[in-house]
Amino acid sequence: MQNNSPLVLVTGGAKRVGAEIVRTLARNGARVIIHYGTSQREAEQLLSTIGGSAKGHSCVQYDLANPEGIPDFVKTLPQDLSAVVNNASVFLRVTAEKETPELAKRQYNVNFYSPFALLKAFYEHSVLPEISVVNMLDQAITSTPAESCSYILSKKMLAEATKLAAR
Repeated sequence: MQNNSPLVLVTGGAKRVGAEIVRTLARNGARVIIHYGTSQREAEQLLSTIGGSAKGHSCVQYDLANPEGIPDFVKTLPQDLSAVVNNASVFLRVTAEKETPELAKRQYNVNFYSPFALLKAFYEHSVLPEISVVNMLDQAITSTPAESCSYILSKKMLAEATKLAAR
């Protein structure tokens, strides 16, 4: 028996805001794929809470610090995926003076490159005529706080990419 409920991937869906997005989507009838990076226990607990695989929900692990692997990751997902909520993020409270290239790269990869790659790969992978991508941003992008340089810059890049994709 095929389930015609929308199927939504929520990155960073195991904890905090992502978990609330997952609960809301499930409560409103969507089937949800809970993505997690390192929070497997929390993802599996949430999966159980929302009804598990019996309701069409699942969990998937992927390290978003590796944007180059996104096309292959997306190929492992069902082709009837109707929406992606790019919620996962890395926030490191560090000034530009103290930030290392490694810390900056992780934030850029998780907060911009992977969501952007996911958007592109999702459009290529889906068999549906209409799909949606929601990129979670941060109200702080309206300014540039000194203590979160790469986080804010990566979220500003994602905001601009979202505008371009919407055209």
